[in-house]
Amino acid sequence: MKIMTAVCVLAVFLSSAFADEKPEIFVQLGHSGVQSVAFSADGKYVLSAGDKAVKLWDASMGREILTFAGHTAFVSSAVFSPDERFLLSCGMDSKIILWEVATGKQVRTFSGHTKGVFAAVFSPDGRSVASGGMDATIKLWNVATGDQITTLTGHAAAVRTVTYAPDGRHILSGSWDKTIKLWEAATGKELRTFTGHEAAVNAVAFSPNGKQIISAGGKDRTVRLWDTESGREIASLRGHTNEVFSVVFSPDGRTAVSGSWDRTVKVWDLAKARELKSLPAGEVSVFSVAISPDGRQLLAGSRNMSLWDLASG
Repeated sequence: MKIMTAVCVLAVFLSSAFADEKPEIFVQLGHSGVQSVAFSADGKYVLSAGDKAVKLWDASMGREILTFAGHTAFVSSAVFSPDERFLLSCGMDSKIILWEVATGKQVRTFSGHTKGVFAAVFSPDGRSVASGGMDATIKLWNVATGDQITTLTGHAAAVRTVTYAPDGRHILSGSWDKTIKLWEAATGKELRTFTGHEAAVNAVAFSPNGKQIISAGGKDRTVRLWDTESGREIASLRGHTNEVFSVVFSPDGRTAVSGSWDRTVKVWDLAKARELKSLPAGEVSVFSVAISPDGRQLLAGSRNMSLWDLASG
């Protein structure tokens, strides 16, 4: 990935990762709240979304490289394209914007949602985009043309989160209607509804092999593990004391990490359905979490970003 010269250097503080439960690298941001964080495929770069902008960072140095400005309301999500030539952002201005990473220039805008957009992600082949928003719809887009392919309807409230299966054949969505839905990507057909959460579903993710699903249940304070094929709930992970806002699998699928409004990040052993570690992560709620592709680093977005070295734990 080609990156422009750094334009800003931020303070970085080093400490032992788990010995004193402080972040290995603490980065103070210009964001007032980090709604979304994502690693590049090599783990060297990080995207953060918050306020009305997306920022690109050098992960090891905590150095800001570039700011992508163009949204007129707060940005809820930002992700890299599979080839990392582009990034995709969406926000409460109803916009989905495709950016060129190397130059910071806007390539195109995907327009069609009638209210704010919470999530927008690339398909694994990078040819399509799936988005979900406050208008209770999921929309699929052609990346090359910007044309809308189709609209998926079925949720009764805002779609808070959406993601593709690793093989690109299925799409998963979570909604404020307390349900998770599995869709066939090629046809837009609804295949299955997962029920059990007692509050809005804030985050969903496929396991690396696609056989399991994990979800964050918002105000029910639970993280739930599901079997993709049957829709059966495998486990309900409890320990957070406030709304759970984000959750991701580790690259090997053995553990998961969740972030909560209780200001902690929790690491879970999925086979034993138990909490492994609870980490304090900032002065305010944790909005987003991400694990580096090699599984060695954990990033949490709050008022700032906190980075831990999992390998040393």
